[in-house]
Amino acid sequence: MDASSDRSAPKGYWLLGPDGQKYESKAPGTLGGNAKAKIYGRLDCGSALASIRDHGASYTQHRVFFSDEDAAIAAGYRPCGNCMRDRFVAWKNSQEATWPAVNDLRWWRKSPIATPAENTAATDKGYGIATDLGLGEDTGVWQLPLRDGEVLRLLFEPSGGITGELIRDLRDALSDGFQGLDVTLASTEPITGVKVGPAAIVASFSLPKTSSVSLDAFDLLGVSRREDSYTTLIGRAFALDVGFRAALLQAFGVPAAAADDWMCRLRVGVTSEADKRSVPDLVFFSRKARELVIVEAKIDAGEGDGQLRRYAEPSPRAELCSRLGLDAPVESQRGFFLTLDGAPLRSTSGLKPWFKPLRWTAVAEAAEAATRPDTVGLLLRELAARIREHEAWPAPEPSSPVLRYLTRRPRLVTKAVVFRRLLDAIQLQGEGFVTSFGHTANPGCGDIPLCKWSKPSWERPASNADPGTSVHFELQWNTESNGLTIYLHCETNPYLSQKDLMAQRGKAALKAHAEVQARLFAELDRRRKVFETAGWSFRRGYNMLASYKLPSFIRVEDFHARLRDLIRVMAAVVDRWAQQRAVIARG
Repeated sequence: MDASSDRSAPKGYWLLGPDGQKYESKAPGTLGGNAKAKIYGRLDCGSALASIRDHGASYTQHRVFFSDEDAAIAAGYRPCGNCMRDRFVAWKNSQEATWPAVNDLRWWRKSPIATPAENTAATDKGYGIATDLGLGEDTGVWQLPLRDGEVLRLLFEPSGGITGELIRDLRDALSDGFQGLDVTLASTEPITGVKVGPAAIVASFSLPKTSSVSLDAFDLLGVSRREDSYTTLIGRAFALDVGFRAALLQAFGVPAAAADDWMCRLRVGVTSEADKRSVPDLVFFSRKARELVIVEAKIDAGEGDGQLRRYAEPSPRAELCSRLGLDAPVESQRGFFLTLDGAPLRSTSGLKPWFKPLRWTAVAEAAEAATRPDTVGLLLRELAARIREHEAWPAPEPSSPVLRYLTRRPRLVTKAVVFRRLLDAIQLQGEGFVTSFGHTANPGCGDIPLCKWSKPSWERPASNADPGTSVHFELQWNTESNGLTIYLHCETNPYLSQKDLMAQRGKAALKAHAEVQARLFAELDRRRKVFETAGWSFRRGYNMLASYKLPSFIRVEDFHARLRDLIRVMAAVVDRWAQQRAVIARG
């Protein structure tokens, strides 16, 4: 931060005193600050310099300067998390006793807490327990700020008095209701911003030293299940938990010994003009090691790479480094695409050499190395359990209805994993088939998991004027309508839409593709009655030759048998067509 004098005061410099008032000084300040954010830091702070450059007067109008750190602290400012990392972490740890777990909130009537918010599952459950115990319909239940070692703190204010017997019943009921946590009851002490009656009581919940948490901590504490909630948790845990930070950095290839200097920023704009979709989820960096790690986190794998393109190139990353006050050479910059199944980007043109796939398993392993006994530790353990649950999700029972299995997915178990588990039992490898899974996203249909079955003899890569051929059966699950349809496709190889084929290869390639498809369709048409009896419908399009929509209610064992029959009855004709094509090609 550049200290600068007020031009209206030529005799000296304007500094901020311990009382928060400006005063004139002959010596310049040694620390700078932002009066709006109440943050102080070094004069050469990279964050402040980037803000001055990017935001100009809208930022500098809030600039203040201090003679020393004592004056800044006395004026109510806290250390910068960028340029004064050690002091910031110490300050943050000291503040945690007065921070709320997630929100300060009240159950249903007017809250006596300064900043109420919506209720969580914890207050709902606490209110239900209080009602069951007969504490009165007007009992208030609040979630309170945490103290050291707590993961949850509830305040009960019953309409009547509390007896010793009722306290014992309440303790037992809370232990049962919040299984996996230790609970302690105590009379209320003065709580800032809270006005309660003399009969109120506080229940403090903590993690036992050895326990397996069986509750859903995200629901309990009112934390959203959105992707942003998980990345925010990762960012906060990285700043606060040494064990988590070291283990996560090791997953990035950073030695544990170098972990102390690393910092994390959430959703930092790559450029000053970056739109919301061009903001990476997590940015990790070390000024000492001059290294940068960008992480784009996805819950469902197979999503597109459009938002990654901006920061897959060196020049936007250079601007990002400048915004962070970081001098990291290109060879010290890394990118990871974080997915539950470790799948690479669906479209990797220009990105694959830089972005590497990384499984959420790495986050689970880092979470299991965490040491904090507070809310952050509890949520990390819950996140690790969710990731492990996804990995171990079982195949369906043969008698289960297919759609019930696909749609009843808890927590982090994704559409992709249940779809794969459903189809794992269809063993066609012995018949020469190669199975692959992927995603598509047709307009109006949402995300569509798909499975392809093909044979090497049905595939021919593109060469010169030949756009290539890929013939395969493709099962699609329309997750909006919950429809399951299998298609026989004849596509270019690699796949190109009709518009892209015309633009990239011209009319000759489009004609060549149409001729290949016509010959295959003619072979199929000779046995149309047999296929239609089996359930296939013929509809020739740019890629599609035939389709079959599976019943909305079908059990898993029948579903598997139906798919095998549909594929086998048509595969023999495709095999014959492929053999004839091979003979013609050799001639």
